[in-house]
Amino acid sequence: MVRGAGTWLDGFAKLREFHAEHGHCVVEKQKDRTLYKWIIQQRKERRQDRLSAERIEKLDNLGFEWAGTREANQEVLWDLNFNRLSRYCEEHGLGKLKELSEYDKVLATWASNQRKINNRGMLREDRKQRLVSIGFDFGKTRKNRPQKISSSQQERWERMYQRLLGFKKEYGHVDVPYYYEKDKALALWVTTQRREYKSKSWYGDDRSIRDDRKSRLEDVGFVWDKMPKKRNPHKNQGS
Repeated sequence: MVRGAGTWLDGFAKLREFHAEHGHCVVEKQKDRTLYKWIIQQRKERRQDRLSAERIEKLDNLGFEWAGTREANQEVLWDLNFNRLSRYCEEHGLGKLKELSEYDKVLATWASNQRKINNRGMLREDRKQRLVSIGFDFGKTRKNRPQKISSSQQERWERMYQRLLGFKKEYGHVDVPYYYEKDKALALWVTTQRREYKSKSWYGDDRSIRDDRKSRLEDVGFVWDKMPKKRNPHKNQGS
């Protein structure tokens, strides 16, 4: 017997109390070390064929997890939390999710973690679909959250966009050469737009460039796959 766990019936009574409170038998070590060790002992004794059929039946009736692997425990905990959240939504409605923390702080923390995991693009698709099926609100993820841009930054972008339109009016296209001596700032700005398009945003899998800017550039014939080439002093600046 594990030291500190008392008799088998004492350990079972403690597990039954845990089950009554949490609805499962997956005890985390940091939450209750003594009960956790008692559970490990039951698994060990069954593997060694030292646990009586009566005790196995009692544990089975509580939904005891015999596998005991970390992965299996995590699956069980996720399913249990999902079922609890599903019941909450059925009883209180989706509009009450903001009040979840007042109802169950542990469940509210779990729900919040699902949003964070999803925002990082790490939520398993099957789990995401199950949450979607009960109307779970993931909120605005990083990849679709509008990037904050100051008014001065927006004004500068607009100024450069107008200069690009001026270039098009003069040459009939918006393919500004990388070494455009007449307007070096415009040449650099054009290159920056392409680099933003080609890079992945830290907000997620979308492009770094904002969708509205991307659309406006494409409307005037902007080509994204033209990146800087070595200087060609013999090429006309506007061609």
